[in-house]
Parts: sequence; C-alpha cells; structure tokens
Amino acid sequence: MQKKIKMLRVLVSAALVLVLAACSSMKQLWDLRGIIVSSNDQIFTGRSTIVPMDITTGDLRFSFNATSDPIDNGYPITIRVDDSTVASVTQSASDPSRYTITGLRSGYTAVTAYCSSAYYFTFIVYVADTSRGISIEYLKRQRDDDIERARAEEQARREAEAFARQQAREEAARQAELRRAQQAEENARRAAEAAERARIEAENRRTQELLDAARRAEQAAAEARRAQEAAEEARHKQAEEAANRAAEEARRAAEEAARRAQEAAAQAAANQSSSGQASSNETYLNASTKVSINSTRTTVYENTKITFTSSVTPEATEGIRYKWYLNGNPAANGNGSYLVWTPSNKGTAVVDLEVTGIKSGYKVFSNKLTIKINERDLLAGNIGFWQGEGNNSNLGVYISSDGKLYTAKYVTEANGKKHWVRSEDYSQTVNSSLEFKPRTSESANGKYIYQNGKIYAAGNLDNAPANTKCVYSKKSGSIIPDVPMLVSKLPSVTLKLSPSTLSTKDEGLVSTNISYLNEDVTYKWYVNGVRVANASGSTYRSKFNTGKNTVYVEITGSKSGATKRSETLSFNVNENIDNIYGLYRNGNSNNGLYVAADKKVYYAYIKEGSSSWYYINEPVGYLNGNGTFTTSGGSLEYVASESRIQGTFQNLSGNKTQVSATKIAGTPMAANAVNSSKKPVVEVPSSVKDNADAKFIVRNFSADEPVTYTWKFSNGKTATTSVGECTQRFAAGSYSVTVTAKGSVSGKSSLSDPKAFTVSSSAPAPTPTPTPSQDVSITSSGVWVCSSKTSYGYYFDGKGAIYQAYEVKKGGKSEFVYIPVQLGSVGSNYINVPSPYKMSYADGKINASGKIAGVECSGTFTKQNKSIRKAKLVDGNAWSSYKINLNAQHGNIGNGFIGDVTLPDLDEDVTYEWYVNGSKASTDNSLKGKILKEGDNAVYCRITGKISGVSVVTQTVTIKGNK
Repeated sequence: MQKKIKMLRVLVSAALVLVLAACSSMKQLWDLRGIIVSSNDQIFTGRSTIVPMDITTGDLRFSFNATSDPIDNGYPITIRVDDSTVASVTQSASDPSRYTITGLRSGYTAVTAYCSSAYYFTFIVYVADTSRGISIEYLKRQRDDDIERARAEEQARREAEAFARQQAREEAARQAELRRAQQAEENARRAAEAAERARIEAENRRTQELLDAARRAEQAAAEARRAQEAAEEARHKQAEEAANRAAEEARRAAEEAARRAQEAAAQAAANQSSSGQASSNETYLNASTKVSINSTRTTVYENTKITFTSSVTPEATEGIRYKWYLNGNPAANGNGSYLVWTPSNKGTAVVDLEVTGIKSGYKVFSNKLTIKINERDLLAGNIGFWQGEGNNSNLGVYISSDGKLYTAKYVTEANGKKHWVRSEDYSQTVNSSLEFKPRTSESANGKYIYQNGKIYAAGNLDNAPANTKCVYSKKSGSIIPDVPMLVSKLPSVTLKLSPSTLSTKDEGLVSTNISYLNEDVTYKWYVNGVRVANASGSTYRSKFNTGKNTVYVEITGSKSGATKRSETLSFNVNENIDNIYGLYRNGNSNNGLYVAADKKVYYAYIKEGSSSWYYINEPVGYLNGNGTFTTSGGSLEYVASESRIQGTFQNLSGNKTQVSATKIAGTPMAANAVNSSKKPVVEVPSSVKDNADAKFIVRNFSADEPVTYTWKFSNGKTATTSVGECTQRFAAGSYSVTVTAKGSVSGKSSLSDPKAFTVSSSAPAPTPTPTPSQDVSITSSGVWVCSSKTSYGYYFDGKGAIYQAYEVKKGGKSEFVYIPVQLGSVGSNYINVPSPYKMSYADGKINASGKIAGVECSGTFTKQNKSIRKAKLVDGNAWSSYKINLNAQHGNIGNGFIGDVTLPDLDEDVTYEWYVNGSKASTDNSLKGKILKEGDNAVYCRITGKISGVSVVTQTVTIKGNK
C-alpha cells in the first residue's frame, strides 16, 4: 500500500511539472507580438526583402539578426530554406540571434525566419553568375514564370476539387431520389395491407361477394406493386421524375384500393343481410393448381427492400391462406399474397410460398427463387480513376457516374508536360455490382472483373500488347483524365507570349493553348508574315526586332489531315533599358539625374566640399519598360545615340527644372537627407544669466546637403543660421526653443521638440542667513517633502542645485525621482528660484509655492530620509525605443484594435497622436481600424511626456486598409 501511495505522489508531481511547462509555453505564445528582423542596424518592415548575390564578384554572404518581439519573450526562431542547394543558413555560436546566408550555386530560393505561423519574414535570395550570363533580372523572370506555373497548377487543383464537390452534390440529390422512392414503396405497402385486410374480411364472411371484392382489392394491390416496382426502377436509374410519378401512382392506387374494399365490404354486407345465403359456385385448390412467385430482380443490396408477388392458377374462390419461407424458415409478416423483405447480410437467399385452401385445407407449394445479396452498391463507391499496378502504371481506366468505362494512358506532350488522357469513347458498361459488359464486338476482346477492391483485366486492352494482364487500383481524389482531341475538332488555337514584356535583349517564348492531341501533328511558325525555317516544335522561342511583331502557327494533323491556323499574336518589343541605367551630369554643373536599376529616376548632386556624387532617395520620375519616362509636371526622353537624357522634370521643391544630362561613370551614394522622421535636438546652456550671451546648439543631426536652421523662442524671438548654432540674450524668466532644419536640395524640413530653459537673475535675491547648523542642513543632499501633498517635493543635490521631485509607484514599490532640469540654486545664505516659484528657509523647514511635476504644491516642506534617483522621462533622441507593434499588416476599416506602441520604462504618463498619410487621425493609446483608409496607409505616432513636455516620433509603418 505504501508503495502505491509513493508512486501516486511521483505521478502527481510529474503531471504538475508538465502543466507548468505547458503554461510557460502558452504564456510565451500569448505574449508574442511579432518578429524583429534587422541587418546592419536596419529593421526590416513588411514581410519580405530581396537579397542579391553574384558568384562572379564573390558577393555570396548576407548576415541578419532575428528575434521574437518582445525580445525578452524568448520565443524560439525557426529558419526554413526552400532550396538548400542554392543557399545555406548558419547560426552564430556567440550570438544565437545572428544568422548568415551563404550562396552556393546560381539560382533563387527563399529563406524564411518565423516564430509562429502568423509572424515571419522572408529573404528572397537571388544568386547570379554574370560570367555565365545569369543575371538577377534573369532569375527574377525565372521565379515569376515558376510562380505563374504554380498558380496555374493550383487553379487546376481547385477546379478538380470543385468537380468533386459537384459530384458530391449529385450524389446527395441521388440519395434524395432514393428516399422519395422508398416513400413510394411505403405507400404501396400500406395500400397492399389495406387490400389484404379486405381479403381476410371476405374469407371470414365466406361470401362470394366479399371474395370478389377481395380479388378486386388484390388487383388494386397488384397495381400498387407495379407502381412500387416502377419506383424501384426509378431509384436505380436515378431519375427524379420517375420516382415522383411512381410515388403518386402508389398513393392513388392505395386510395383506390381502400375505396374499392370499403364499397365491396358494404355491398357484400348489404347482400348478405338481404339474402341470408352464400353462393354455392365456389372453386377449391386441387392437384392441378399451380402457384408461382416472381421478383423484378434477382440481385439486391444489403438493407434494400425487395418485393415478391404470387399467382394461383386456376383461381380458387374458397379463400387462401399464404405462408412465405426464407431459406426454409417462415418469413416475418409473410402471410399475404406478396412479400416485402429487407435483407441485412450479403450472400444468397431461397424464397418460396405455401398456399392453403381455407375450406378444403389443400396445400400447394410454389417454385423457388434464389436471390443474390450484394454487400452494397459498388458502382456508387468506385466512380473515378483506377491506375495499373507495377509495370502497367502508365495504363488506367476511368469509370463514370453513368456506368461507363473508358481506358486511359499516361502521355508526355512535346513540351514535356505529362498527364492522363482517356479514350474518346467508352468500351464497357458497368452495372451497380461492378459487372463489366463489352459495348461492341470490337471491345469484347478485353475482359474486366472486379474482386476484393481491385479490377483485374486480361486480353488486348486499348491497343496494348496482346494478352496484356493488368491489375488496377482505385486512386484517391478526383482525377479526371483529359479527353483527347483531333486537329479537326479544335475550336480555336490561341497563343501566349512569355514574358509578356520584351526588350531586344530578351528571348520570348510563344506557346499554344493545346493540352493534348490524339494524333501526330506538324507545326509551321510565321513571324511578321514570313515562314520561319526549322521551326517545327509545339513552341517557338526567339529574340524579336524592336517595334511591333506578329506571330501565328499552322497545325496539321496526321490522322485527321486537317490544318488549323492559330490567332495572330501582336506585341511590341522595347529597347534594351539596361543601357539607360546610370549617372547623368547636367552640363558642367554639380547636379544631374541618376537612373537606378529599380527603374526609378533620382535627383543627383555633388556634395558641398566634396567630389562625391549623392542622390536624394525620393524619385522624381520612373523609367518604363519600353525606354520612355514618366514624370510629374515634366517630360524626359532618352537619346540613345548620345547617351543623354533631356527635357524637364519637377524637382523635390516643386519647381520645374530643365535638364540635358550626359551619362558619366560612377554610381552615386544615397544621401543622408533631411526628413521629418529624423529630428534635430536642441542643447540649451546649463546655466543662463539675464542679459548674457546664451549659446544654443543642434545635436544628433547631420545631412549630406546644405541645411538652413530657423530658431523660434517662446518670447517671440526668431533667428536663421546656416550652421547648427545660435546665440541670444534674455531677461530672467522661463523660456522654450525649437529649431527647424530645412535641406536646400531635398526641400524637406524637420522640426525639433521644444526645449525648456531658465534664465536666472544676475543679482540673486538673498534669503535670511541660516544658523551654522541650519547651513549644513539646507545645503546638504536631501529630499524635502510637501506636508500637504506627500508625493511631491524638492531635491537638493548637495552641490547647490534644486530640482523638482515626485513619488512613483511600480510593482508594489514606491520611490522618489527628480526631474533632471535644474529649477534653482541654494547656498549658505540664499535660495534662488525663478518666478512664479517662491521658496524660503527658517527653523529647519522650507516654505514654498509653485508647481511640481505639473501639480500645484504650497506650504511647508520638511527634509526626510528618502532615496532618490533621476526620473526616466521621454527622450527625443531615443526614438528607436518607441516601436509600433502591429497585430496584422492590414486591418478592416471601422474595425477594432490593430496595434499599439511599445514604450520604454518611463516615470511619466504620455499622450498619443496618430498620423495617417501625414494627417493627424487619432489620440487613442492604440491604433484602431477606424482611422485607416482603403489601400496602403503610412502610419506613425507622436508620443509626448506629460511632465517633460518632450515628444518623440516612432518609425513609419505601412498598413493596408480593407473595407
């Protein structure tokens, strides 16, 4: 017993450990907000980016970092490489979050980093080999072709699934027909029971009139049975109209039988009561009487009703009792002139009938019927494609839902595509028991047998070698082999050009829409109306001339002898735009244009004090695939003979600019230009005296273009400088300053956050001189707490500086922090604070008034033994710590939560300002779908501290808004 208790404790402990581990794992997944992928301190947005490599140049390595978001969540990162023969990925041993992609051979692949099915990022890696003519553009086209082919195959799969669903709906309709037919059988059974009751009543009354009524009722029942058989026939033929008609006939027959039985019974009763005598013209069963039984079918399925009918010749009027037997045993409810039976097990059954004269007691036995009971309707469950086993895997058969068998072959087209093709017409018919019957004498030499879930075939099958023996197995899914086609039956031949856009350097592939022809064919290709020699394949690949081109093909069948001409395909071929890419100098000036390989046109210039070329990463135009340009507010053209771009364009400041730029060597660098997301930071002097020079400096800001700085002070003063410095004088008081930096090339501006500063009086007002003991107290470091509002006070740092202080509470812990902006100064004989603050010292206490962290605090302040640290406030230089976390890369317009902002640990509350496409849209603390617009939305958020007044702007993210 003790051992069992001990074992139970061990099992409970193990279960608890597993539950805790599972909870920890679920918490990781619950806290997960995304994946952070970066390279060289650049954080990638979106879901993918392109990584180009080149074997010729040796540029075959790319490193990146990948972590879960948030990083301290620790959710594992998984790396997947689609084609490991093109590139491999290794993980750093010293930094598990760092990975390196190494190109192995020319080609393309995808490297995906993910931490769940919802959070992933994909690098599309192109490994070129320019020495062998394999460029990045070539690989991109190859990938586009592969994607298009995969999309077509997916479309084919979906169509096949749709066909399967249609088959399922048809099967459901057939089942509904069966149920209606079964209802018709039930109506017929009820009519027969009514007739039987009338016949028994006639036997009991022993009158000729009632027997005649019974015979008429039996005739009505026979009509009902014929209706029932018609309903059964409708069920097997899957004809809804026949089933409905049979049900209606059965209902009418039942009503008519009941009516006749009632009339006959009433008439017989009336005759008997009036005459009181029975007819003496009765006939009896005897040795010459013959009893025969019949059924419409000799083969049925499990759980399917079958009806047996009987006839007695010559007719006996004495009254008859019926007794049916199944396999020698009396049948349940088998005491009528017919028997309805539902077999429950497969096999065979022997049915016979015994009839006995009611008056004579003479017995006569019927013939015996043998019924075969199949396991189920085999045809319904085996419609579809069957493939040969072993060496005959290229042979197959297809059984259609209407009971027809087609032979099939696995063929290879001229373009290399392989698929199944069935014969033009069926060769066998198939019944519900999967019994095969040749359609014609020509197809009689092939014999098919279904047994144990397989189809066995022997003989000369569909032109296969003589005496071929083959075993076919049913294939899952909805494989429907194509129907072959002759040229004479082709409705039309269309052509397709890949890729759809060509330049003179590209080869184009022209293909037809023909999937498979059941005869050998010849092709004759014509380009611009001229027959192309030696072009006899099913596709045509070539380079084409600049300008308009036309292609068509003539197809001739060897069997049908017919010739079909395709449509004429017309297309334009553009100049080779690779020659246009590069740097262009506008005359002898220090500016020009840069046409990048991504087909974007940028403004380029020589940086002041340098000989290096830069470009502003904001396009002023685009290069089209045909060698023309698209610009806003201008028109550019390329003069190939002079390698020159000429015309006008609208520059980044919105002005129209004339250009005649000639191509020069070199590649410009992307300029670090002014933009609104990169703010200048103003540094104010630590101590400013009234009427003395105060120097303000721009920090943490640089640009590869000349910048003009516009300074604005809260007292209305303004200044403009060409460098990031400004000197001004002020009277005593509190002020703030902002600076706007504007790039002279990009035309873009960036506004700093306001920076507060205090100007103190050069002649501080003295305060009462404390006693020596008080001198030590007031000038030493300490926290002076307000007696009326104990969460607020002042911090004296022991070095003569006074700061505002307040209490913060986090995680059950409270502590004082001070705002790292000096409020005033203190000495052994004075306290100096700016207006409107007031502060004095006496008797070991401070009397003061003024706002602390935005809260008005007046009264007595006493020194208390409290620890204190510098407050963590919003820092305008730490913008990278403020990140937008998206629940999804898209959102429904008007829907709820989409994302929020991750804040660093702060000791102040903040306000939020959400901007969509440059306009303020919301002040909620999270991103809601209601502020989005349909299509792409550029979203960022401005965070402002309620105590510090400092603002910081997050990075900009793109979110697609959906209706």
